[in-house]
Amino acid sequence: MQHEPQRAGTRVRRVLRGLRRLCHAAVAVGSLGVGVPVVVPNAGAQISPGPLSKVHASLEGPLSCTKCHGGGKESMTGRCVACHREIGWLMAQNRGIHARTNKADCSSCHPDHAGRDFELVKWPDGGAKQFDHAHAGWTLDGRHARLACEKCHTAELRVSPAAEMGPKRTTTSFVGLETTCASCHRDVHKGTLSRSCDKCHNTSAWSPAPTFDHAESRYPLTGRHVDLACVKCHVTTAGAEVKLALAAFKPLAHSDCVSCHRDPHAGRLTGKCSSCHVTSSFTSVGGRNFSHDRTRYPLLGRHAAVSCELCHVGYPTRIDRPPFATCTTCHLDYHHGQATIAGVAQDCRVCHSVSGFAPATFTIAQHARTRYPLVGLHTSVSCVKCHVRRVDGRGNTDILMRPVANRCESCHNQQAHGRQLVARGPGAACMTCHTPAGWKPSTFGVREHSTLRFALTGKHAVADCGSCHSANRRWLPPLPPTTSLGTARVAFKLDETTCEACHRDPHGGKYTSVKSPAPQGGGTCMTCHDTRAFHPSSVDPTAHSKFAFPLEGAHRAAPCVACHAAMTSSASLGASLRYAPAAAKPLTFTMPGATCASCHRSPHGTQFASRKDSGSCQSCHDLRAWAPATRFVHDANGGFTLGAAHARLACDRCHVNADKNGVRTWRGVPRNCEACHATGVKRS
Repeated sequence: MQHEPQRAGTRVRRVLRGLRRLCHAAVAVGSLGVGVPVVVPNAGAQISPGPLSKVHASLEGPLSCTKCHGGGKESMTGRCVACHREIGWLMAQNRGIHARTNKADCSSCHPDHAGRDFELVKWPDGGAKQFDHAHAGWTLDGRHARLACEKCHTAELRVSPAAEMGPKRTTTSFVGLETTCASCHRDVHKGTLSRSCDKCHNTSAWSPAPTFDHAESRYPLTGRHVDLACVKCHVTTAGAEVKLALAAFKPLAHSDCVSCHRDPHAGRLTGKCSSCHVTSSFTSVGGRNFSHDRTRYPLLGRHAAVSCELCHVGYPTRIDRPPFATCTTCHLDYHHGQATIAGVAQDCRVCHSVSGFAPATFTIAQHARTRYPLVGLHTSVSCVKCHVRRVDGRGNTDILMRPVANRCESCHNQQAHGRQLVARGPGAACMTCHTPAGWKPSTFGVREHSTLRFALTGKHAVADCGSCHSANRRWLPPLPPTTSLGTARVAFKLDETTCEACHRDPHGGKYTSVKSPAPQGGGTCMTCHDTRAFHPSSVDPTAHSKFAFPLEGAHRAAPCVACHAAMTSSASLGASLRYAPAAAKPLTFTMPGATCASCHRSPHGTQFASRKDSGSCQSCHDLRAWAPATRFVHDANGGFTLGAAHARLACDRCHVNADKNGVRTWRGVPRNCEACHATGVKRS
């Protein structure tokens, strides 16, 4: 049904447009129908297209048309606003929906001549309940959005000047309301606070004041005050806790704590409470002006974190003045009088500070003046490691001040090496091999080891002691059984004095029976090696001369691997220790023979195979170098005597040809002159 007024208004507008055209035409021809005179606009009478609505009923009649309608196409807005002055005032103030619409003619939204019951208001959103209040310049939000229109649009709340400008109405009017809170709501603060309610409240809820920030007031809330309910401080003038809306907010005394709190000191202390106390807790002393440093006993170190009541008995209701001349006034003497210097008992502060009982402030330099100066790693040992806490038979606790320290065993494990050193007597003290600088490495070095059965030389001199003496030694046979290795798990006396006791034979036993001419002994590793390194071997050309193939000439400069090809895989032999991963094949240095052809390829092919010596390399070459062939005599062996000029030529000037394999031709070269020289021309 809400669309019926709109349809009626549309019909009315169509009728009005038709009548206007008809009247204009009549004025032009001077008559409206045959013999009917036409009243011109100046005459003040028109023909009504239909009855007016109830509110405009007083304007009914043909002589009243010009009260609303102008002549021709003149807009009705001016005449409407002249009657409805409240609308004109609102538009001038840029308020309300009429100030925001783009429609110039009032009749476009408020048509008439559609009957007495016709509603003149055309709602833009389909009806009053669907109307978006934002069109009127006042958006409804919060709890306002849930109110029915008639809850606000009442005669009592029409307090705007516009309410008195318009015609008196008996029906609901939507004009005349203000947008301030006080225009609709009662001021519960009775003028004591600002009339701008939105500084503290919003439309979502009145209480508690959601937009109020106490930090912006003259008394920002801190500490425990933040969690207090508002009515705990804002009470009525009678001092009773009542509804917050009726409480006293301003003015409220807050110059000092006593404005709200009782003085627990009953006036014994002077100054403001805030000099000593803070809002986080009354028992937390830390005011802006209070400082224990101003007293006879400034709080330093860990004393600054001690709660007041631990020293001030009866705090906070009573503040006493405890004695503080010595530490033992408050603290127990854990040393029970043992802390003396030159027989005089000392106060705790001589060795300790207020930063903490431990560690003591007794320095290394001070310790140096005692019977046991601290050196080495002892300087970094915590005091309690030596000065231990002990409890006597009566349950009293103290700190051992003067521990026995005449021998290492007084503090350290006596079973580090079991009973292995007992046979050596008192001389086998820890200091024989160790110092306070550290248990490892031992000070028993190469020089000391040389006094034993097995002197350390070569790589043995730089090997870690544990690689031979430790129970966890790698790739070596297990240690021989002893009475006890001790907690250090080290064996001192070893029976392994030969190479093969610790190292495996990489030659597969081939050389164990060979008698070596070397002075180190025969048939042992030392025949070819020493302790400096397994590689390279100590065999040199001189030592090689004792073998089946003496090294002469260029052979002396040749690397071993040039002849002993098996040495190229020596890197895969692995570690030399007995139980280390071994190579697949032993290194035996087997040679195929002792002739040149055993190792070298003949560059001459078979050219000299028919000779008596079958082309032996030694016929022409010696061991110093392959070229030149120092043993070849051309006159005796070549069958071609070289004259003076030929003797000066290089061999390849005559022996120039080579076969497909690059083998130079030495035999079968033509011997007549014409083969090499052109007649009368010297060969170049």
